[in-house]
Formats: sequence, C-alpha cells, structure tokens
Amino acid sequence: MGLQPRLNYDMRQVDRVARELGASERQVRVAFRRALSRTGTTLRARARKDLREGLDLRSAKPIRNRLRLIRFKARGGRDLGALRLWMGANDMATSAFKGRATVTPEGVSYRGEVFKRAFIARFNKMNDRRIFQRTGPGRLPIEVAKIEVEEDVKEYAERVAFQQVDDLFMSNFVRELRARTIYKVGRT
Repeated sequence: MGLQPRLNYDMRQVDRVARELGASERQVRVAFRRALSRTGTTLRARARKDLREGLDLRSAKPIRNRLRLIRFKARGGRDLGALRLWMGANDMATSAFKGRATVTPEGVSYRGEVFKRAFIARFNKMNDRRIFQRTGPGRLPIEVAKIEVEEDVKEYAERVAFQQVDDLFMSNFVRELRARTIYKVGRT
C-alpha cells in the first residue's frame, strides 16, 4: 500500500514568472528540472523527519525505504516533467517504535496494544528485544509483531505533504530562474 502526493504545478504561474524575468525557453526548462529535483529532495527529507517524530520511531531508517521519489521526464511541447513522492504505508515491526514491551497473561502489551499469543525474544548479539507472535495453533509458525501505520501516514500525506509541495516548488522555481536570468548561473 502506498500513497503518492503528486506535484500539480500551475503552468500560468510558471509562464508569468518566466515573462517577468525575461527567461528563454531553455532557461525555463533547466530551472524547472532543477526546481523539481530540489523540491523532491526537500519533501523527502521533511517527510522522513516528520514521520519519524509523528510515529514515535527509534530511528529514521525504517522510513527511508518507504519514501521514493518518482520523476517523470518531459515529453516535449508544454510538458516540463513531473514529480511524485511514494510513501509506503504497510504495517511496521514493533521494534521500529519507541517503548518497552511487558508480558501479560494474554501475550505482550506494547504501546497500549495487546498482542495475543505473543512473546518477547532476544534477537541478536546486541540483545535486541523483539516481539514475536504465534500464528498457528501450536508453537510454530511465528511472525514478527507489527503495528498498523496506514492511517497515520495517510493523515500526514494529506495534512503536510499535499499542502506544502506546490508552494515549495514555486519557491524553488523562482529562485532557480532568477539565478539563471539575473545572475547568469549556468549556460544559456
């Protein structure tokens, strides 16, 4: 399951800024491409930080693999390309979250959730404690206990990512185009 906020830039606004700065078509294309790249990198970094804090994770590592930038190249004409940020919303292992598990008669309690038929085991040489849950009628098979994060990721995407992306892109685009036209950065 993944969520994909997509950048929907307003071409009239891009044209207006280009006219104001007297930019050539090539300068607009290069500035647009650079602004897309910068916007994607910034959005991915913000999402990683915000999701780590919002989900109360131990580190940002589990989020890193769940955020992917998808860039669409320009197809010619008025199309200048596009950007999409993919956010994975699958359940996450309990070991990724902050907190301490306690054994209960039903299983294991962790962060207010009770995992029935679960137990705590030391996982590796570092004495990592992980929660495993029995899925069959006997002792085996077992799986790593997971916590659902889909609603939290969806809420973040709607509240933050969708809201910030257009303003962030236009800010980057104006900055790039200004650098190319006024300060003559890059080739013309």
